[in-house]
Amino acid sequence: MDAFGTASSAATLIFQLFMTVKKVRETYHDAPEGVKRQAGELETLHNFIQRVEKNEQLRTPEVERILQRCREEAKKLLEAVEPLRKSFEEPEDDAGGKGGGSVAGKTWKSVKLALYKEKDVMDMFAVLERQKTSLGNEINLAGLNVGISHQNQLASVEQKITRKLDRLTMANNTDFEKCMRDIFVTDPNEDRDRLLSAKGPIAEGTCAWIEESDAYKNWLETESSGLLWISGGPGMGKTMLSIHLSQHIEKHAKAKDPTGLVAFFFCDNKESRRNAAAAVLRGLLYHLLYQDAGLFEHLEKEYTYRGEKIFEDGSFETLWRIFLDVVRDTRIPVIYGLIDALDEIGVKSMKTLVSKIQELYREADEKCRLRLIVVSREYPVYLPERLRLSTRIRLNSEPKVQESIRIYIKGSVTELAEMKGYPPLLQERVESALGDNANGTFLWVSFVLKELDEKTPSEVDESLDNLPSGVDEVYERMLKQVTPERREVVRNILLWATFGMESLSLEDLATVAGVKATRYFDVKQVMREKVGHCGHLLIIVGEKVSLVHQSAKDFLLSRRPNAVEADYFPSLPKEEEVHADMAGVCLDAVIKQHKSQNGQQPTPVLDRWGNLAVSSLPPLLSYSVAYWPEHMRCTDSMAMKNVIHQHREFFDDVDALKDWYLAAGSRQHESRDGHFQFDLLSPIHVAALVGLIPLGQHHLSSVPRTKRSDALNRRAGETTALSIAIDKGYLDMMEFLLKKGAMPTYYALRRALLAAATSSSDEFVTLLIRYGAEPCLLPRSEKIKHPLRYSRAKEQYRPEGVYARKEAENQVFFHFASPLDQAVQDKNAKAVEMLLENSKWAARDLKAIQKAIRDPDRRMWNAIDRCLSEKDGKMLFGNTPPEEPNILWDAVATGDLEMVTHLKRKYKLDLWQLWEGGSCPLSLAAGAGNVEFLDGLIKESREDNTPERLEWLAKDVVRRASLDGFADIVDLMVSKYGADPAGEWMGNVPIHHAADRGRAEVVDRLVGKLHVDPNQRDKEGNTALHLSAFVGSTDTLNVLLGKHHVHPNQTGENGKTALHFAAQSRKKSVEALEILVDKYNVDPKQLDGAGSTALHYAVGWASVEIIKTLIDKYHLDPNQRNWLGDTPIHAAADYGWRDQNVRLLIEKYGVDPKQRNACGDTVGHVYAYHGSDPDQADEFNGFLFNEFGLSRDDQNGFGETAEACFGQLMMPMTGGHAERENISRKKAILDRAKRHWMDEHRDHWTDDSIAMPGPGELVGRFET
Repeated sequence: MDAFGTASSAATLIFQLFMTVKKVRETYHDAPEGVKRQAGELETLHNFIQRVEKNEQLRTPEVERILQRCREEAKKLLEAVEPLRKSFEEPEDDAGGKGGGSVAGKTWKSVKLALYKEKDVMDMFAVLERQKTSLGNEINLAGLNVGISHQNQLASVEQKITRKLDRLTMANNTDFEKCMRDIFVTDPNEDRDRLLSAKGPIAEGTCAWIEESDAYKNWLETESSGLLWISGGPGMGKTMLSIHLSQHIEKHAKAKDPTGLVAFFFCDNKESRRNAAAAVLRGLLYHLLYQDAGLFEHLEKEYTYRGEKIFEDGSFETLWRIFLDVVRDTRIPVIYGLIDALDEIGVKSMKTLVSKIQELYREADEKCRLRLIVVSREYPVYLPERLRLSTRIRLNSEPKVQESIRIYIKGSVTELAEMKGYPPLLQERVESALGDNANGTFLWVSFVLKELDEKTPSEVDESLDNLPSGVDEVYERMLKQVTPERREVVRNILLWATFGMESLSLEDLATVAGVKATRYFDVKQVMREKVGHCGHLLIIVGEKVSLVHQSAKDFLLSRRPNAVEADYFPSLPKEEEVHADMAGVCLDAVIKQHKSQNGQQPTPVLDRWGNLAVSSLPPLLSYSVAYWPEHMRCTDSMAMKNVIHQHREFFDDVDALKDWYLAAGSRQHESRDGHFQFDLLSPIHVAALVGLIPLGQHHLSSVPRTKRSDALNRRAGETTALSIAIDKGYLDMMEFLLKKGAMPTYYALRRALLAAATSSSDEFVTLLIRYGAEPCLLPRSEKIKHPLRYSRAKEQYRPEGVYARKEAENQVFFHFASPLDQAVQDKNAKAVEMLLENSKWAARDLKAIQKAIRDPDRRMWNAIDRCLSEKDGKMLFGNTPPEEPNILWDAVATGDLEMVTHLKRKYKLDLWQLWEGGSCPLSLAAGAGNVEFLDGLIKESREDNTPERLEWLAKDVVRRASLDGFADIVDLMVSKYGADPAGEWMGNVPIHHAADRGRAEVVDRLVGKLHVDPNQRDKEGNTALHLSAFVGSTDTLNVLLGKHHVHPNQTGENGKTALHFAAQSRKKSVEALEILVDKYNVDPKQLDGAGSTALHYAVGWASVEIIKTLIDKYHLDPNQRNWLGDTPIHAAADYGWRDQNVRLLIEKYGVDPKQRNACGDTVGHVYAYHGSDPDQADEFNGFLFNEFGLSRDDQNGFGETAEACFGQLMMPMTGGHAERENISRKKAILDRAKRHWMDEHRDHWTDDSIAMPGPGELVGRFET
């Protein structure tokens, strides 16, 4: 058997063995850990063997010998575990497995004999594990011998496995699947293939030079991110070079960085999916997510909240933030990116994207994994200005480009000469002529070759002396060759190819050009001929017709004197008029279809992604539905009015207008907040949707003047026409609506801020504020009471000063955020400054300013600070009323010394100023836990310092630091500022504060370094040991008992020891209890001052776990009485009725619920007196009387029944007030009488001859 066969056989056996061990691990939970661990070892071995299978270079003779040994050992092991494998396959018995077929019913012990000897099995596993180690070493050695880095290989395998697991996980993630559908705009791989189909394959040797370019090699091999700009004039083969680069980068990444990612995007100004900055980012993100599904985590939160709206054209800023997160993902070692033809996206869109790219690479970003290539022309001027700092390859001055053109010419001419039969001398002359006149332009060469292809050899010889001097002259010749009778059709075709919003199909062009089918040829065949009349200006890809190159559009749009193209557009001097005619043609197509449907509502023509929603449509209809508004917006006002007038019947039919707008795809009519109700749209709403001011004027002119305000501010759900204009990004429409009387409401301003955050445009916010929008106002809400006054005139709220009531303010902010708050949340510093500069109220927007102060990213706070006056600062940071949120409190809590120092100096703040509750900013600084921060603030405030202030501060800071666990701050205040480490504060000292919070480090510092007495007592008479036991802090107990040797049996309040406190631990955990008893030898049965055991406290306070530990582990008697005759079950009732604890005592430990204490009380009496709750009446009756059989007629020492006591306490306050008062007074007197008697007999209560008198005698003695 060869090495490959050995590897395959071994892999199969190892996998079977792995599955068996995995099943053992899942089934037999008591199986030895050594057996369970083998699953991981076997999986690793299987991976090693698979690597040998896949890589022939790893199949060395030594590796083959190791694989043979692995195969032999695996066979032995499979035979040994055969009984187990059979037991897994046996079906489970119907009787629950008693017949022996149930694996779940077996234990490892029960199958041990079937495995012969467990030791033998483990020995065989050990042999296999040694073989695994040897195989791994040999693979490493073999890998090194063939130049493979083992570390990179493992990283690659791990990354691939992770990505596969992520993709498997995401396969069931509906959000991921939906996100991939929503983010999809175009597939870059398909775009690349389509370009190759249209332009032809890359000529051999024409692009290889780039691989040897120093600039490209440095960019490719650099360890950090980098930007490379490749620029060149039109027709220089930039797109073909981009295609070659994308292919080369993919090969490089696969060979050198298999864990890296590659993403590319080909821009095209004729395709709406490929001519916007947002589309570029969506394409790159889709490409990256497709390769690594784990990157979805960077989109998930935003996508969950906003859905597909984050992928709209107006959400560029959001997309860029997500893109930055993706390219900074530390899991990815490198990301190679390429953007081709960046100059072909819209000018505004291009500026935004290029600015972001410049910002990304302006400063070294260690987190950025993106190495980016941008390929474009050298204009507009904005490109070289912004990309001047990047590494650059200029194709115009690159000698290798000229050499590539010569290679292209030689290969093409050789092929042409062979086909046409050129003599050698003619072939040489053609090559020479093309080389001399190419001027570095591939496009010119390709055009001339196409012309030569149409000529005979003799004609070629004659034409070489008259070759066109450049691409424009080639285009000029093409147009001159059009005969007069064809010019009108060619003119129409070129107009739509030049000014159309996207490439039209052959049928669409036939419609606009008036071309009809003939008797023998269908319309597509005829149209192909007509397109051919345009020469090489146009190309047909599939069914779509487009200009051959961007330079063709530049040529047709240029206006040169005496140029032949002027003959083609003599009556259309303005581009606006062309678009007006096109809008009319589109509207005619829509109206024609509308009439043919007899006014019925049309089905959507396009889906949300712009694809055809139905298969068969009249020619031009899908284009017309999608783009008639676009063509209208490209006209001037007068031309637009003319179009509206010509199609007035359609525009006056609002339902028809809405229906056909809806037919253009659902994405276009959704609003940002999801409250858009399409059926409620008014004509003004529709005008805002399509962004046509003359249409708005047209509809507004028909509304009476007195009702125009209502028409302008009418809502469709929560959406007004103004909101729609903001969402759509129509600034001119927005200004028109505001001028006519649309109200700049809270909702409109919030929408404008959202638009500013996602598109980096603040013009909408500026315009709204100019027309009276108030930046800190909140919306009207009839459901919420708040301290704001409503102004009906402007439909806005205005504050009555600082917010009057905190509760009301919180209610408002719980439901709404002010515009300033929204700007802070969106991290839009420019909008923040704009809002503050334009509103006298915005500086009082406490919530927004609090949020900015708390944000570690100081940009928002810096923007706010720049706009605040000294008066604003004093209002915000001064001594505000106690119910107001104090901004200075938040500033101090950040621990930012620079910021707080700046606030003090700029706004002249007194950091010693006392706030409500006796605190000051300096004392609160201790809460930051930063020694340098606190020390720096005290130094900064030294001019306001006095000995009295410093003494008070030192005591307060030590107290706070002890509570919060900041030992270094305690040390600072004691050593540097003279604080007393044992200074009393309201009856307690710092060690009590620290122990009560379980701050072991502070307790240790106080006792060990600062020499505080650990036995000091608090106002209740307890020490740090008692408090530590009560909070269940085992660390503090160990510090006190183990390190500082505090006596474990010292008593506190009511004679309780640490044991009693641990039994009622606040943590409800046995750890503190067990440390005291097991580690420090505390007697678990010790009694407190009233003779109560730890169990008496546990049943009333702690968890079932502590009760069981005391009884089962430490053998406390559940029936033991204290001095008052109470057993633990009485204590449970006395502490307020612990249902589960009482049940445990009765049901598990057999405690009699009828036993009485010294006063003759049963559990029922004690509960009625001490733990009764009117809401528990049913539980009380059912639990005690019905379930455990207490008699309702049993009387205590006062002659009262439990039911009577409980019933009296349950009396309504109106009818039984006197009776309740009497019972309460009786209870209080009896309690005091018991305590008085106990104090008198404290030293003799264990003497059996001394018994507590009955209740009547007790009360009588006490009253006497």
